[in-house]
Amino acid sequence: MDVRLTLKKGPLEVEIEASDDDDYQSEVLEILEFLESNEEQILELDTSTGGPDPEPDQASVTADWGDDTEPSSSDEQNNNNTRVETETEEASPSVEFASELNISSEQLTEVIDIDPELEEEPFIVADTTGFGETRQERQLHGTLILLGTWQECYGADRVYSSDLKDALEFSGIDPDQLTGIYHNIEGTDSYFDRSGRGPSATVALTRPGLREARSRIRELVGV
Repeated sequence: MDVRLTLKKGPLEVEIEASDDDDYQSEVLEILEFLESNEEQILELDTSTGGPDPEPDQASVTADWGDDTEPSSSDEQNNNNTRVETETEEASPSVEFASELNISSEQLTEVIDIDPELEEEPFIVADTTGFGETRQERQLHGTLILLGTWQECYGADRVYSSDLKDALEFSGIDPDQLTGIYHNIEGTDSYFDRSGRGPSATVALTRPGLREARSRIRELVGV
């Protein structure tokens, strides 16, 4: 019967083939003694060879992939960042409204504060002193802008009159005796759809009112 022995030490590998009749044991012992006596040199040889091939770095992997394969993790991160920024802009409540007004969302938010989460009421950050010579004229101007923003940007069908008064006050417009704008200014009755009384009173813009609101927002932006 043939016998095959393999001896391994570091990078060295020795094979011995013999038959049962051969005296291979003495040869094995000699090889073992040689390996033991030269162990330090063998280990140094193993170190100098550098051991197993190191894994290629990410840059070389990316270069070897070519154009038909998936990008590296760094490219994926860049793409993810771009996608997140795009989705954030698309999700902003002011973007679509600004587009309908043919202005940028930056122009819109420079004159009207719009909560990205749509939890806080909008208010006008631009100077409102030029909205009219009387309090009612300023109230009318501000109400149109705020209700237009509520309906077009926030998606609100109706707005509580109490919330409207708060938004006017935040905008620097005196909200006292607000109901006067619905009766005392000619032509404004067609702008508003009012319902209820007291704390439950609500108001919304009609189509003519919404058109007027858009016009005044564009005027406020300066276009």
